[in-house]
Amino acid sequence: MRIALCINNMQCGGIATFVIRLSRYLIEAGHAVVVVAITPGEMWSILAENDIPGVVIPPGRWESAVHYSRRVADHFSAARYDVAFFNSVRWSQYARSGLHLIPDETAAVSILHGDRALLYEQTCLTQRVWNLIVAVSPRIQQRMA
Repeated sequence: MRIALCINNMQCGGIATFVIRLSRYLIEAGHAVVVVAITPGEMWSILAENDIPGVVIPPGRWESAVHYSRRVADHFSAARYDVAFFNSVRWSQYARSGLHLIPDETAAVSILHGDRALLYEQTCLTQRVWNLIVAVSPRIQQRMA
């Protein structure tokens, strides 16, 4: 499978570590994995050290969320991912205006990483665009439900 792991950036922290570990696991299982980021971040070089491909799609300085979402959807259409895992609130914001542009063949999965009101609110606002919403812990799953 072609899998996109979408992240705001590879800043030092739990989500970046999760993405690196999940990428390695999926690659070892025979999948083609690409980390798709909004900005690179300080840990971006760790991807190359682990032979994990990465793509950065930064929004333009004066670019609207709608135009940016269309550019992201164009990338997804060209890359033909089978599944895309979205690991952040910011990606959820873009999903609201553009995830419906991504090909139907790409399953969109929102991963809830934290116990924060903003995370739940954004996920609820965008719930119709997701094929699946998963949580990293039973507590987060219960709160989201």
